[in-house]
Amino acid sequence: MDFGRIDVDAADKGLITRMFLPAAKKHIRSHTGLTDEEMDKYEELTIAVCVLCAHLYDNRSMTVDSDKENRVVREIIEKYSSNFIPRGDSG
Repeated sequence: MDFGRIDVDAADKGLITRMFLPAAKKHIRSHTGLTDEEMDKYEELTIAVCVLCAHLYDNRSMTVDSDKENRVVREIIEKYSSNFIPRGDSG
């Protein structure tokens, strides 16, 4: 994964593509309420996916050194969140 300056071998590439990439996308879908097709319309969400993948790769252990949220990822994701916006069809 070149984005996070991670020198990975074949096993790590598999880990990234099979686990971290789908998890990062799922996190963004869950937070925003967007579909994959809708997410593809917004180039900035690609940055959020890459940052989340790098974070997941860097923090593979069972312990957590920091519970701080990545501000850039949060701001990008929240920009496209539609889960908490009232829609006209609610009673």
